[in-house]
Amino acid sequence: MPLPKTTPFHECLAPFNETGIWKHWSGYLAAPRYQYSTTAEYYAIRNAVAVLDTSPLFKYRISGVDSVPFLQSVMITNVYTSRPASCPRSMITIASLRGTSTGAGKNNGTMPVMPPVSCIPRF
Repeated sequence: MPLPKTTPFHECLAPFNETGIWKHWSGYLAAPRYQYSTTAEYYAIRNAVAVLDTSPLFKYRISGVDSVPFLQSVMITNVYTSRPASCPRSMITIASLRGTSTGAGKNNGTMPVMPPVSCIPRF
């Protein structure tokens, strides 16, 4: 079994891992929790900020002339009005539309997407 890799955020987040516990997540090292107290983490999420390194999540590239209509059919948000690199509340998120300035579906029929990422909603 190969050794797990570290994510691009590992060095930055490692000092905050008070427990020193790491788990294997899709071939990467990930902290299952950063503090001994789940209550403290809960209140940090509710009242301040939380960081979740989702680097190990799989990325999908949906391509073809029907990519945008397909995504519109599986997402709860309007793909046609989503901005590049945005994080709509949905099961999947718009990743990046390189070479486009007009929005979804204008990049030779290619729509790169990835599973949910840690978004901070605006209240």
